[in-house]
Amino acid sequence: MLLREDNTTFTGLSIVVNGALVPETVEYFYKRNDSVSTSDIGSLTFSISPNPVQDFLHLEIENLSSAVQFQVYDTSGSPHLSVLTRDSTIDVSGLSSGIYFYRLTADGKTGSGRFVKM
Repeated sequence: MLLREDNTTFTGLSIVVNGALVPETVEYFYKRNDSVSTSDIGSLTFSISPNPVQDFLHLEIENLSSAVQFQVYDTSGSPHLSVLTRDSTIDVSGLSSGIYFYRLTADGKTGSGRFVKM
């Protein structure tokens, strides 16, 4: 896929018959859209600490007005923890040591990341 100067994307299809290139080429164009930003897709501005963590993760979320759904998954995608809380501290002491991914949902917005459990 190539981006042309007029901000359209070109995808070409070359046809090969019996090992020989057929001169006809099919071209597809579509307009590139640069208008999507993180606020357009409803992302949260947040931080978690410490990372790596022993027992408790601390959440800091900007402009929070509702409870937070905090979900934790292992590297294979299996869920390990799901908490709905208004507290800024999440107890992860019951997790085994390893790398985990999390997803936050609050005020109709989402955020995600990873942390290391010691």
